[in-house]
Amino acid sequence: MAGRSNNQGRGGGGRGDSNRATGGRGGRGGNHHRKPTSKVGLVKELEGNVFDLGERSSADLMRTTQIKIAHYVGHHYGGDTMKELQTRTEFVVPPAEYPALAVARKPAYEVMHKEELSDNIQMLEKKMIRLEGEIKAIVADPKAEEKLEEEKLEVKHAIAKAKYELTLDVVVPLNEIEKADWKKAKDFHNQQVTKHHTSQQKAFAVIIGQCTTRLQDKLIEDADWETINKEQKPLKLYKLIEKVVMTQTGDEYEAASIVDNLLSVLTLKMPNNVSCTQGYEKFNTRVDVAESVGVRFDIFRPMWEYCCEVKKLGEYDSLTAAEQDTIRAESKERLLAYVFIKNSKNTPTHEQVRNNLVEAFIAKRDEYPATRSDALALLNKYDEKNKGNNQNPAASEGTAFAQKGKKAGGKKDAAAAKKQGDDGDTDKKNPHEKKECYVCNKKGHIAKRCPNRGKEGSSDDSSISSKSSSKNKLKELEKTMKNAFSQIKATIEEDEDSSDDEQSHFQFLNMSLMNTDQASLQRSHDRVVFKQSNGKLSKLNLRKIILLDNQSTMSLFCNTKLVTNIRGSDEPLTLQSNGGSMQVTQLADIGKDQPPVWFSTKAITNILSLKDVIHLYEVTYDCREQCFIVWREDRGLPNMMFRMHSSGLHYYDPRSSEDFSFVSTVESNKLPFTKRQIL
Repeated sequence: MAGRSNNQGRGGGGRGDSNRATGGRGGRGGNHHRKPTSKVGLVKELEGNVFDLGERSSADLMRTTQIKIAHYVGHHYGGDTMKELQTRTEFVVPPAEYPALAVARKPAYEVMHKEELSDNIQMLEKKMIRLEGEIKAIVADPKAEEKLEEEKLEVKHAIAKAKYELTLDVVVPLNEIEKADWKKAKDFHNQQVTKHHTSQQKAFAVIIGQCTTRLQDKLIEDADWETINKEQKPLKLYKLIEKVVMTQTGDEYEAASIVDNLLSVLTLKMPNNVSCTQGYEKFNTRVDVAESVGVRFDIFRPMWEYCCEVKKLGEYDSLTAAEQDTIRAESKERLLAYVFIKNSKNTPTHEQVRNNLVEAFIAKRDEYPATRSDALALLNKYDEKNKGNNQNPAASEGTAFAQKGKKAGGKKDAAAAKKQGDDGDTDKKNPHEKKECYVCNKKGHIAKRCPNRGKEGSSDDSSISSKSSSKNKLKELEKTMKNAFSQIKATIEEDEDSSDDEQSHFQFLNMSLMNTDQASLQRSHDRVVFKQSNGKLSKLNLRKIILLDNQSTMSLFCNTKLVTNIRGSDEPLTLQSNGGSMQVTQLADIGKDQPPVWFSTKAITNILSLKDVIHLYEVTYDCREQCFIVWREDRGLPNMMFRMHSSGLHYYDPRSSEDFSFVSTVESNKLPFTKRQIL
């Protein structure tokens, strides 16, 4: 289909100017070319993660940048500096350890040393008394008296030195071997100190390099810059950056700044795909930014009175100034804790937390958390309590391409529940009151609920005929389904020749045969057919690629080369769709620290559920490239790009990446070894 002329939009001259492709789905044409901007600092790997100021998102960006920098520093310069940046506590290299044998000798040597010093002090004190007596006995001999005075002064100094040595830690003498070991330990300690100091300087350079030019100018203007730049301590630089970023509001009207920052705290909703700790950190960042522009959360008098009532302190106005400060601080924490709980995740677990708190307060029990940290602990407690209900793959429901997973036996339980409800519903009018049973020829019930059904001698020719007729119908149905299956295969072959430009959609068709043995009908899976309507995937090998599906609640693989440790599941999973169902009884692993996936060679392709991926990695969508990007560089792994196929599916081909490591393949593990080593 021909595109539009210049300056036209969709279907026009593609993205950007008129030199681009002229067909298909275009973006803004003509002079509307627009490139996404991404700020880059000193380190290319940290692209998009910089320190800036004057923007509403500067504070949030600062927090995420600090996390990224910590990971980068840990990967390149060592874990000690990374831990220092994460915990905001300066790392101190442990001191060198004294030789163990010398440490073992220390108690005995310390006793001996103190006895020697004590005896020496006693001897010197006696000598002092003797000298004082001799000085008093001298008559008209100045030289002799002066000599004794000098000797007395030396004794006095010796006594003072001995008493001081009693207060010191005893150093155990070392033999030659121990001296050599002690020297090595001190040299190693000095090397570690030097190495850590160098890592700190490199981290300092990375941090300042990720600051925009206007932020660097503001940092240099600060009075503390000279000292910080001389010491080059990363944590001190972080504090200076935070001070500058959180106090810079740009040219925004003051009232607008206050209102916007207040609303940013009150309306910050915790996403379902982040941890409570991450949401807690972002919430605290918003609070810090809001307070830096003048927003206060301790000015609400009803909260003051409530805190006074809880602590039984009487009226707020009757308190001392120090007590009032304490009450205001507590009121602020209670208010922010409530906001944090109220805006927690939209999950059944967090909804239960909110409902329980309301119900307890109505029942005159105040169970609301008193601080933000208490609120975080409460949410984590509920999440941990309900964690087991969501982690067992066999116990959860799953969907894949509009498939709904249920545990085996689920339909049986539902039927039992329905029967129980029907039997217990005696108040409703009998719907079969006027119907006649063809088993006993009585009115008031139907044949399958006949009380005489199954009793010896009660079955007549009509019931026997009915059972025979049901079996014949089932056989006819089985024959019809086999014919339909053949038609479906023919349809698929015809569809493979259809045009690429036509829009595609997909269905799972599950053909199941009925076993008519006895009264119970058991469903056995025969084959799963992947049908493409109005499109073709002939150039895409579905069994060798991985699809990222945002409609699947479980991950399912079919290629043995993409998984390891294939094993049976404690409880099977039944995948059910509009075309039927397929029972999956195996699990497999796709990599270290990755949750297991379901596995079946009868599946059509390898599916990764977006729900599972976002719990491990950050996932974004690039509209220009039309692909999902799974960001794994924080863990030292290459990013994965799930590109859009012409059919609309987003796929990743492991064969196109030499450093692909999300799925640990058996074949790739064999590459470094010879056939003899493998055998």
